[in-house]
Amino acid sequence: MNKRQGILVAVLLALLGGLAGVVLSISGGEGIPSAPLAHTEETTGVGHAPLAEPVGRELRAAPQASETVVDPGATSVVFPLEVELELVRAAGLLDAENAPPLGSGARSGLRGRISDAAGRGAPCRVTFLAGPNVGRVLETAVDGKLGASDLYPGLSIIEITGATVPGAMRELRLRNGKQALLNVGFGRPAAVYGQVVDYAGEPIEAADVTMDGRRTQSGERGFFHFPQMAAGQVLVFVDKPGYAAYRESYNITAGRTIPRGRLRYVLERGVDLKVTIPERVGATQSAQLHLMPLFGGQSAGQRQRRFPWYTLSPVSIFPGNTVTIEDLPPDRFQALLFHAGARAVPVKKEVNLSSGKALHLVWHLEPASSVRGVVQRGGRPVGGVLVTLEAPDRAKGTQRLLKMPPGVHETHVFPNLGVQSARTGSDGRFELSVDATFSAVHYLTAQGPRGGWAGSVVRPGDGEIVLELEDPTVELASFEIATQARHQALPVEVWVNGEPRDLPLLPPASSLLIGDLQPGIWKVSSRWRDEVLWAEREIEISGEVEWELILPPGAID
Repeated sequence: MNKRQGILVAVLLALLGGLAGVVLSISGGEGIPSAPLAHTEETTGVGHAPLAEPVGRELRAAPQASETVVDPGATSVVFPLEVELELVRAAGLLDAENAPPLGSGARSGLRGRISDAAGRGAPCRVTFLAGPNVGRVLETAVDGKLGASDLYPGLSIIEITGATVPGAMRELRLRNGKQALLNVGFGRPAAVYGQVVDYAGEPIEAADVTMDGRRTQSGERGFFHFPQMAAGQVLVFVDKPGYAAYRESYNITAGRTIPRGRLRYVLERGVDLKVTIPERVGATQSAQLHLMPLFGGQSAGQRQRRFPWYTLSPVSIFPGNTVTIEDLPPDRFQALLFHAGARAVPVKKEVNLSSGKALHLVWHLEPASSVRGVVQRGGRPVGGVLVTLEAPDRAKGTQRLLKMPPGVHETHVFPNLGVQSARTGSDGRFELSVDATFSAVHYLTAQGPRGGWAGSVVRPGDGEIVLELEDPTVELASFEIATQARHQALPVEVWVNGEPRDLPLLPPASSLLIGDLQPGIWKVSSRWRDEVLWAEREIEISGEVEWELILPPGAID
């Protein structure tokens, strides 16, 4: 061959060698395990003893029949093995005969994903700020997926925070026995212009405007501007001293601009409400006043539907004192008063406020049945102990007390009236109210400031209750799933009580170990692609439990 042909052959050989090197590099790369996010436990109203520290393992080596050396990160299996575990009944729970278990009303589910500006999954925290699940915190997986299967039904306010996203504040409607979707993306933000005016159409300066958790103020002519706003149903608050606050859920379209003149918020002058409790009856702590909208046949006005009642409730009032609640909407609404060891007469009042006219309510208390007792350790009283009294189904108890028509709890944010708490005094004593309207049976728990736990079942007519703090722990359990011999790594997706677990590819020589489980009866389901492998099997998991799962051929080869 001539010189030019020789050069061409050399170039072709070099290109082919480089391509082969790329192919080898792609097929031979190892998967990198993702570190799990920290898990935040809910501590309010826990009806079981504290758990031990998490085990912290997810994968365990298991002997396989094949002696072939296989790259643990290499796989051609596209579809993941899906495993879901849902706790049916925890071991060690307080249990009352002929009564539902604690937390039995938590039957709503949630699934979704949070993504950043580039569309990548964003590790985030979802906090319930108001509603039946207030105080609950969910953590997403590293790919942004989130979920839960043990939430209380009703309308909630949530806040989304994360290091790679600007954050969001949304309404979340949870239905009993249903699964809600929460998908929030921060790509293609919108620009929003708006104005705040009064009823006469005059601009309001220095009004606080909060949209999707981001804050700004209106200018001299009442205008405000958000240069970047995430798409979706965002929550809007507009507030200024002297005016009744405004709230709504507004739909933002991705990548669009809402120009001036389209978004206009009208505020009206607020009205003050004074409330006096003349009697000093019951426990030596404040009474709790809850303000909330009317519903059903009570013909709620448009004003009260747009007022953020949950930002005020509860209002604390010490018996023998008067408080003033400012800037309420001039409309009809309802108010409920509760005090430990006493009964408000009446418990509920309908309030009708008129523009420019302050109203003064006098609310009387009378002695009522209560739960009294002492918390001690080693026979000595302990102060500063958090004592919680909870109905078995807090959501149903609240709906029964308020005489809610079906579905109303999904249209307004209502307080959680099925749980009450108090701290013991220096003498270790506590007092809480018992109302048979909620439930004939209640669960009483005590959590010490420096450890220790105690619990008791409470029924009407029970006398003095002594809670002795102890330090029992329930060892966390693990559930191991062994499979037949596999020739390559297997993608896995694991959901525990609706929450995703961060797991790497499952190497051929490993079984799947799901740790940090509360001992008890679990419902376990598994599927691969469209094939159901386990259909809601009830399995008792305590200590270390191992089951064998037969995979279909497509998940092995």
